[in-house]
Amino acid sequence: MDLDVTTDADIQIFLPYQMGNIRGNGSGNIIMGITPANELTMDGEYIINRGNLFLTLQSILNRNFDIRRGSKLEWDGDPYNAQIDLIAVYKIKTTLGEYGPAQDSATRIPVDCVMALSNKLSDPEIRFTIEFPGLSDESKQYIYSRLDTNDQAMMSQQVISLMVLNSFSYSSGSSGSVGFNTFSLITNQINNWLSQISNDFDIGINYRTGDQLTANEVEVALSTQLFDERVMIDGNVGVRGSESAQNTNDFVGEVTVEVKITRDGRFRAKAFNRSNNDYLYRSYAPYTQGVGVFYTQEFSKISDLFQRKKRKEKK
Repeated sequence: MDLDVTTDADIQIFLPYQMGNIRGNGSGNIIMGITPANELTMDGEYIINRGNLFLTLQSILNRNFDIRRGSKLEWDGDPYNAQIDLIAVYKIKTTLGEYGPAQDSATRIPVDCVMALSNKLSDPEIRFTIEFPGLSDESKQYIYSRLDTNDQAMMSQQVISLMVLNSFSYSSGSSGSVGFNTFSLITNQINNWLSQISNDFDIGINYRTGDQLTANEVEVALSTQLFDERVMIDGNVGVRGSESAQNTNDFVGEVTVEVKITRDGRFRAKAFNRSNNDYLYRSYAPYTQGVGVFYTQEFSKISDLFQRKKRKEKK
């Protein structure tokens, strides 16, 4: 049986050790067969277009990671011996503290907790790292000089601290105040309830208590896909207490809109409005806007590009 899988079909894969599941859609070519000894065979690959990885640890920690497009599963005969090559991201906003430059240490910035699964699906190798989208290369170099992303023990500790407490774990042993941690756990439970309202959109709420350097902040995040998944909207809006004496609160908001110009999604348009996290740019304007058009296509070998073209011409 030769299966030409398209994005019309959704998949669900349960991970071992009751650590969660993968949901999403994608495309690929999979050949299934039966040997004379009545053994099932499975060959081919499945490339994920979009989806999420629900990570759970002993029912205490429950988080949804967004799977990066291009992650894949491969089979080479044994259906129970699939190989996985997957990268998933959990996005938060937090302060850098002692890991950041002095001018940015108290500013909340976007932080990506990245989890990579590789080798056997039945017993995957898991690696963590942390990325800082939106920061300048100079700021990233400063942070990485203090935060060793090659040290997996440190990365595991930091990612768990970020997911549970929404804060880095510092050398002093502090990971945020007790009040902050309590509110973080409560909002995480609320987000679990909100995620069950509808499969058409993801909604979440975050409340961050202030301290001597930062103000209280309430943020609502929303992501959805419209018009048969041709338009993707991802954004958040919120209100935070002003750090100045003139204003009582400040409005904050970011949004990204991505449109598939072609149905296969190779040609796309993108527009965004995001906060300026770099200290230099914050002095001039709080936000940056942009719009653009791009083309994307995944392939393992250069010859794959021409093979797809030949298939279309043959059809």
